[in-house]
Amino acid sequence: ALCAEASSSMPAKCIEELKGPSGKMTAEEKIALCKGARSTTPAKCAVSAPTTLDAGLRAKLCARTTSSKAPAACFKETRNALRDELLQVEFCAGAVDDGPAKCVTAAPFNLENKLKVGLCRGARDDGPAECVKAIQSLRYGSSLGAPGE
Repeated sequence: ALCAEASSSMPAKCIEELKGPSGKMTAEEKIALCKGARSTTPAKCAVSAPTTLDAGLRAKLCARTTSSKAPAACFKETRNALRDELLQVEFCAGAVDDGPAKCVTAAPFNLENKLKVGLCRGARDDGPAECVKAIQSLRYGSSLGAPGE
């Protein structure tokens, strides 16, 4: 239920923000997005996400976010670098700025997606990607310096 974990009327106000064509979601998707919301930010995020993105994935991208724009902007910016909507949603959910997206887009193209995501999750800028590029330029191989290696 939408109000089960509510500490205020914000979950209801969150759902109220989802008016118009850009907010089209099923009742279940709206609840998934707004349950536990402390502001209308999750709804604003979902409305700013690409309308071509499945509504369920928009809810997953923006649920419990504290930024109305960062997760959706991250999703848009990482489209060419990751080319996997579900991976993009998982990576960008919770983003509070553009650091992770900058890092992924700067990462070497030949680096596997899971390595890009591990390298750049929570990054403040493109620094981790630039470090891997520098290592690659030393000709030690593309996975050197990647998480878990």
